[in-house]
Amino acid sequence: MDPYLITIMRAGVPFFQGFLNYFDKAECGFIGAYRSDFNDNDEFDIDMEYMAVGDISNKEIIIIDPMLATGKSIVKSVNKLIKKGLPKKIHIVALIAAKKGYEYVKDHLEISPEFWIADMDEQLNSKSYIVPGLGDAGDLSFGKKS
Repeated sequence: MDPYLITIMRAGVPFFQGFLNYFDKAECGFIGAYRSDFNDNDEFDIDMEYMAVGDISNKEIIIIDPMLATGKSIVKSVNKLIKKGLPKKIHIVALIAAKKGYEYVKDHLEISPEFWIADMDEQLNSKSYIVPGLGDAGDLSFGKKS
């Protein structure tokens, strides 16, 4: 049985395509979550304006996001997802994670996920980007947000 693939747009779209190539019959969902503007203290919230996900009850879901920096978008997304139904298992996939974000996700989710992380970086910079990291994955794939 194929998993239910969910990506966080826009950064996750190119990474999502690779999963869809392998799980070509999987149900798919999309979440529009992004960092709000930084305030004077270099803090931000996660804005979530879009979620297109069907019933995930008792399904294995894979949440696809190339970078797990602070963990805030994953936590906010999963907490909103489980209001639509309780999945059998949640897998969180990231190419690069910051240790702080990984710990934040583990400490703030009601459901214990399985992580698939290719590499773990030790720190975040003052803007909460992974160091050394890759920069903003959405900007790298699609250009700067306007």
